[in-house]
Amino acid sequence: MLNNVLFEAVKSRQAGVVSAILKRIENVDQTDGDGMTALMMAARDGTLPIVRLLIQAEANPLAADREGRTALHWASWSGNALVSDALLDAGADINAQNRNGQTPVMSMILARRSEAALRLLRRPDADITMTDCDGRTALDLAAASSMPDVLSALMKRQSEASGKSSMFGMLPGRNAPIRLSRDRYGTNALHQAARQGDLEALTLILSAADADVNERNDGGETPLLVATRAGALGCVEKLLAFKADPDRPGRNGETPLCEAARLGRVVIAEMLMKAGADINIAQRNGLTPLLIAIRERHTDIVRSLLARGANVHVRDAEGRGPLAFAAAAGLEELTAVLIVAGCEA
Repeated sequence: MLNNVLFEAVKSRQAGVVSAILKRIENVDQTDGDGMTALMMAARDGTLPIVRLLIQAEANPLAADREGRTALHWASWSGNALVSDALLDAGADINAQNRNGQTPVMSMILARRSEAALRLLRRPDADITMTDCDGRTALDLAAASSMPDVLSALMKRQSEASGKSSMFGMLPGRNAPIRLSRDRYGTNALHQAARQGDLEALTLILSAADADVNERNDGGETPLLVATRAGALGCVEKLLAFKADPDRPGRNGETPLCEAARLGRVVIAEMLMKAGADINIAQRNGLTPLLIAIRERHTDIVRSLLARGANVHVRDAEGRGPLAFAAAAGLEELTAVLIVAGCEA
C-alpha cells in the first residue's frame, strides 16, 4: 500500500510526502504495473528534489522497466540535464540500452533534446559507436532528426577517436575523416540528411566524412536520388557540387531526372540537366524523363526537355510514344507541340 502512495506522491511532485514515506517503506524499487519504479517516474517528470530523495534512499539507478528503459532513459526523454547528472553520479549506466537498443544519448536525440544531448556527449564514457536494433548510431539519428549541433559534436568525437587509433596519428590542426556506418537498410547519415532536406547537416557530413557521395542504400537509392524525391533543392545542389552522379539509377533504373520528371520537380530537373544528366536515359520499363513528364502532366518539364533536344521518337516497353502518352493524359496543346517537334504516332 505504501508503495502505491509513494507512486502517487511522486506523480504529484510532493517531495515532503515522498520523504515521509521513504522512512517507512521497505522496498524503494518496487514497480507498478508497467515495471516502473518511483525513481523512473521522478526522472520522467524531471523532479530533481524527489530524484535526490530516492537516490538517498538507495533507489537502484540501474533498474529497467519492461521496455528496458532505465531512469536515465526517462530523464533523457524529458531533457532534464540536472536529473541526468544526479543519476549518473549515483551510478546510472550512460550506455544502457533499452529493448530497441537505444542508449540515453540516442533517446535524447530522438526526443530532440539538443542541449541535454550535448551535455551528455561531453562525458568521455559515452559510447557513440553503439547501434540500436536497426543498426543506427547516434550520428545516424542526429542526421535523421535534423540536429546539426549534435551531429557536429558527434562527428568531432568520432574524428578524434579515429585520429587516436591511427597508426601514425593526426597531423597538428587536422581531424581524421570519419567513416559513415550503414544501418540494417544500408542507409547512412548522408542518406538521412538528404531525406530530411537538411542542408546544414548534409554539408557537415560531406566536409568531414570519408563518404561515397554515390553510395546506394539497400533500396538502390543514392543520396542524390533521395534528395530529389524529397524536393530538397539545396541538398541536390550541394551533392552535385560534390560530384554526385546525376545518372546513377535506383533499383528499377530510375535516375534522379526520371524522379524529378515524375514528381514535377521543375527546378531540380533543371539543376540535373545543367549538371549533365542524360535526358534520354530510360528506366527498365522503357520510360524516359520525357515520357514520364508527359504521363504525369508536368508540361513545364516536358517543354524544358524538348528545348534541350529530348528524343521525341522514343517508345516505352509496350511501344507507346510521346503522342500516345499525351493523348492519354488529355494534353491537347502539348500534343500539337509534340507534332511540331516531329513526333510520330
